[in-house]
Amino acid sequence: MDTETLIDLIAIGLPNYVSDKIDRETLQETQDLYNEISKLEHLVKKNIHEKKGKPFWDNKQKKSEDNNPCEICEKANKGKRFHSESICWFRGKEDKNKKNRII
Repeated sequence: MDTETLIDLIAIGLPNYVSDKIDRETLQETQDLYNEISKLEHLVKKNIHEKKGKPFWDNKQKKSEDNNPCEICEKANKGKRFHSESICWFRGKEDKNKKNRII
């Protein structure tokens, strides 16, 4: 395998923001690539764009929504269950009962 192919294969595995800053045409050997990567190593720790997870305020907002007990579960005498009514397991059963009463 020639060095250009090896350099391309290594560069493909790098994150996009790092590979965009490397000029592949100036690289002659893999050692040159490693030197360029080590110069850009500080970017890896400061990259905010690719962090995964939910922001703090989303979790706090969701938690405040779950503080109210589900009315569907209370009406079905299942006790106080703290979840939103949109995801209630008994919601579908209640909807079917309403349709049967109308008919």
